[in-house]
Amino acid sequence: MKLTIPSTTTMHLVAFLCLFSIWLLSPSVNASWGDQHPVFQNYRRHCLNMNCSTDAKLTRFNTRQPLSMRLLGWDCSSECTYESMWHLTHKALEEVERVPQFYGKWPFVRFMGMQEPASCIFSILNGAVAVYMLSRFRRQVPSNAPMYEAWHGYFAVQINTWVWSTVFHFRDVTWTEKMDYISAFSLIVSGMLMFILRVFSMKGNTINMKVAVPTVTPIAMFFLSHAFYLGFTKFSYSYNLKVNLTFAIVSSVAWLLWSIIVRSRQPYVWKVALSILSGNLLTLLEVFDFPPVWWVFDAHSIWHGGTAPLAFVFYSFVIDDCLYLYEEYKKTPDYRRKGV
Repeated sequence: MKLTIPSTTTMHLVAFLCLFSIWLLSPSVNASWGDQHPVFQNYRRHCLNMNCSTDAKLTRFNTRQPLSMRLLGWDCSSECTYESMWHLTHKALEEVERVPQFYGKWPFVRFMGMQEPASCIFSILNGAVAVYMLSRFRRQVPSNAPMYEAWHGYFAVQINTWVWSTVFHFRDVTWTEKMDYISAFSLIVSGMLMFILRVFSMKGNTINMKVAVPTVTPIAMFFLSHAFYLGFTKFSYSYNLKVNLTFAIVSSVAWLLWSIIVRSRQPYVWKVALSILSGNLLTLLEVFDFPPVWWVFDAHSIWHGGTAPLAFVFYSFVIDDCLYLYEEYKKTPDYRRKGV
């Protein structure tokens, strides 16, 4: 039986519709009913009074609390929040068969101090993939190949993003959340910038600054203003989500359309198309969320787990594309003149 594969155009249309649907469906983030529930609030108030209200009680708590947990920021107040979360969760399952969310998140079983163990471990895995593929990139791509330095910058953004994702999922506090969200946006922006540099700004084996500066600067300035807004003005979940999705849609459509145009002479571009299409489909998990399985694996953690194998495909495209550009550059008079 012959396997029928959807046309490239159809796959690209699906990818665009997925992201556009998410943009339209992206909800405003309101307070979760779990942390607003009287049972949660009363239990937490009682716990704080019993364990955290005086210096003597705090001393007893610190004596019982392992040093490793204190170093990770699990103080008396956060422990009361954690205990209250599970108190209401068990009660809600018994009485209404619903799993509540708390401060916009599902309840997770803590493991070795990790607040969200699956997302944390998968973030480490994604970072490890980036480091491994960077080493492969450096082994396989000549240092004078076009886009060599630019892709190093992209790898640096990738690794930084997964470091902060790991930190945030290990321990969710205000500053780690902000760093995670800003770093995630930097990853999306860097994908758009790499497209601009790759498609419009290459001149021989160098970047044409007359093209790169006027196109890259406005995007970089917007990123800095958005990061400042999230960090110091207002941390708006809904606004940040729509900004991220808008940039992701534009970047995805650009890469996918380019892959259609050049696929006949650069057949390896199926890798970038596949990674972007699959990544966009995975993003639907952020819309169709569900309570964590075994109190560990929720939709967000599965999304993180799914991006790791896709990263191998995308980084493989990066290597192939740099080698293709290098072979094309070797045919130019500029290469022969330099005697490289």
